[in-house]
Amino acid sequence: TPEALPGAPSVAIESVVCQSAGPRSVPTTTGNRHGTRNGWAMRAVYFLSDVAAFVASLATAKCLTSLASGSAPFAVNIVELKLYALWAIGLVAVAALQQTYAAIPPRPVRKFRGWVLGAMTVCIAIVGTALLLGAGATAIYVTLLVATGAAVLLASFCRALCRIVFGRAAWWGTRL
Repeated sequence: TPEALPGAPSVAIESVVCQSAGPRSVPTTTGNRHGTRNGWAMRAVYFLSDVAAFVASLATAKCLTSLASGSAPFAVNIVELKLYALWAIGLVAVAALQQTYAAIPPRPVRKFRGWVLGAMTVCIAIVGTALLLGAGATAIYVTLLVATGAAVLLASFCRALCRIVFGRAAWWGTRL
C-alpha cells in the first residue's frame, strides 16, 4: 500500500482487472470474394487475347505485304506456314517468360520493355535462321517484321482492354 503524504488528501486506489471475454470472433465478409484461387480465368483471358492479337497482326501484315508485292492476299505455302507457327509459338513463350500470365504480373513498364525486346528477338531469330537456311522469300521476312511490330502494340492494347472490361468481374484476379 502506498504511504500517504502528510497533509495530502487520501485517495482510494482501485485495482482494475482485465478479463478476457473469450476467443475473439473474426467477422466474416458476406460480400463477394474477388478472384480465383490461382487466377486461372484471368490467365486464360490474357492468353486468348494474345492469340487473337497475334492472328490479327499476322493477317494484317500478310494482306499489306501481299498488296505491296501484287500477289494473292492469303496464298500461303508450307514454309511460310511453318515460319508463322514458329513465330506465334515464340511470342507466346516470350509472353509467358515476361510473366504476362502470372498470378501477380510485374509492373507494366518492366513487362512492356521485356515484351518488346523478347518479341523482336524472336522475330530476328526466325528471320535470321530462315535467311541462313534459304527458306522463304523476302515477302515472308517483311511480313514477320511488320507482324511483330503490330503484335507488340495490339497485344498490349488487348491486355489493357481486358483489364478494363473484366477488371471488376468477380472471377478476375487472384485471391491474396
